[in-house]
Amino acid sequence: MANENDIIVIPGLGNDLYIEKDHVKHPYNERTVIHDIIEEKLLNKDKIF
Repeated sequence: MANENDIIVIPGLGNDLYIEKDHVKHPYNERTVIHDIIEEKLLNKDKIF
């Protein structure tokens, strides 16, 4: 669990907007996923830190 003064590093896929599995490309935008997680925590008034 991160503390208030911690820095969280989220290594990403770069500019790729898909994940390839079994030679099939599936849409995936990590920025949207991270945004949705943070937004859900804020709406539920969960502690982010």
